[in-house]
Amino acid sequence: MESDEEEIVAQTKAYRITKRRSGDFLLFTVSGRCGDALLDDFRSKVFLYRCDYALDLSALTGANAALARELRDTAASFSSGQKRLVLIHPPEALASLLSMGGGKSPVEIVHAEDQLAASTPVADEAGANMLRQLERTRKEFQTNRYWQLVDREGYWICPYCAGVQTDVRVTSLMAVSSAVIERAYRHLWSKCPDFQPTAPRLRPLAELQEALRRANQEKTVVPTRQLDKMATEIAALKGRKEELEDSVRRASERQRRLLPAKAPDVPGAEIEIIYRPAAVVSGDFYDFVPLDDGKMAFLIGDVSGHGIEAGIVMGMAKKVLAIRLQDSQDLVDALVRTNADVDRELGRVSFVTVFVAVFDPAARTLSCVRAGHNPPLLFNPRREGRCLEIKPGGLGLGILGDPMFEPTIEQQEIAVEPGDILLLYTDGLVEARNAEGDQFGVERTIKVLGSTYGYTPALVLSQLASDLDGFTGKAESEDDISAVCVRFK
Repeated sequence: MESDEEEIVAQTKAYRITKRRSGDFLLFTVSGRCGDALLDDFRSKVFLYRCDYALDLSALTGANAALARELRDTAASFSSGQKRLVLIHPPEALASLLSMGGGKSPVEIVHAEDQLAASTPVADEAGANMLRQLERTRKEFQTNRYWQLVDREGYWICPYCAGVQTDVRVTSLMAVSSAVIERAYRHLWSKCPDFQPTAPRLRPLAELQEALRRANQEKTVVPTRQLDKMATEIAALKGRKEELEDSVRRASERQRRLLPAKAPDVPGAEIEIIYRPAAVVSGDFYDFVPLDDGKMAFLIGDVSGHGIEAGIVMGMAKKVLAIRLQDSQDLVDALVRTNADVDRELGRVSFVTVFVAVFDPAARTLSCVRAGHNPPLLFNPRREGRCLEIKPGGLGLGILGDPMFEPTIEQQEIAVEPGDILLLYTDGLVEARNAEGDQFGVERTIKVLGSTYGYTPALVLSQLASDLDGFTGKAESEDDISAVCVRFK
C-alpha cells in the first residue's frame, strides 16, 4: 500500500515527479517541462502499480503530441485490466491534443483533485467541456471589457469577485497566453467565491474600476528618479505624437486598400458588404477571389486581438489564403497550406479564424470550409428549417501545426436555391453588447434576415446595422464588425 505522504519519484533540472495516495488513486504530481526523459520516467517509474492513477499536470509546460500519445496508449492498456488513468486539470494544449486523436479517448479528465472520488469514465465529455470553458475564457479576455481590467503590474481583476489575482498576470491583452487563460479558468472554477457557472453575474463596471483604483493605490510608490525618467520619456513621446498619429492614420488607409471597396459582379448572385473597425486598424478581413471555370470564392476572417498587430497579421493571412486558393482546386488542401504558412509567422501567440465559400454559378453549389470561424447563415423561408448554420469542422489557423491540423478540416457542399440569402460575418456582430451586457446574438440576426427577406443585400445589411445600433445604444463597440451578404438569383 502506498503512503499518504508525498514522496519524490524523479527529479531532474527539467522536471519533478512526486506521488502520494488520494483515496483509491495513486496521485502523481508533475511539474517542469515535458521531454523524452520525462516519458521514459513515466514508463519506468510511474506506471508500475496495479491501481487507479491520477496525474496532476497543471504545472507542466511543453506538452506535445508524444505525451498525448503516451497517455492515450497507457490508458487504453489499463482499460483491459480495469485500471483507470485520470488527468487533473491538464494544460489546454494537452487537452486539445488528447481530443484530436479520433474516436473516444480512454483518458479521463477532471477539474480538481476533490472530483476524483466522483469521477466516472467519461473522458471525452469532461475534456470537451473543459476545452469549451477554456475557449470561452479566452474569448472573454479578447472581447469583454469587464474582463480586461489589470492593475499597473499587470495583475488581473476578476470580474466576478473583484479580487486582484496575483497568479494571473496579463502582459498583453492583444495576445493573452494559454498559461494566463488556464490560471484564470482555475481561479473561476476552483477559488472564486462569486462565480456561478450556471448563472454567472459580473460585478458592476464602476465597482471593478474602484477595485482597480485601490489596487493601484496600494502599490509601492515609484522612486523620485524613476518618476523623473518617466517624465522625460513622456515629454519625448509627446514630441513624437503627431508623427505617431500620422503613421497610424497611414497604416489604417493602407489596410483599407487591402480590402475590396465593393463587391464584384458574380453571375447568379448579388453581393453587399459592411465593415466597421472598432479601432483605427482592424483584424477583420473579407475578400472575393476569382477561380477557374467562373467560380468565385467568398472569404471572411478574423485575427485574435485588435490594433496594429492584428492588422499586420490580417494583411498577411488574407494574401496567403487568396494565393493558396488560386494555386489549388482542393479547398481543404488550400486551407492546410495556408495554416502552414500562417503558423510559421504567428508562433502560437495569436490565431486566425476563416470561412471560405466557393460559388459555382454553373452547378449552383457552394463548397465550404471553415477554420474556427462563426458559422455563416443561409436563409430561405422555403428551405426546411428556414435558416441553416453552415458549420463544417475545423480549428483556427495557427492553433495546430502539421500534421494535426488537416484532420480537423471538413468540406461541406450545399445546393443553392433561388432566393437563398447567405450572410458571412465576424464575431463582432453577434457578440456586440448592450448596456446590460447582453449580446446581440445569432437569433436576432436571423430575425433580421426573416424580416428583410426579398430585399436587396444592401437593404438587408442596412437594416441589420440599424437594429444593431438600436440594441447597443451608446455602448462602446468592443470588436470589429464585418459582414458579407449574398442573394442568389
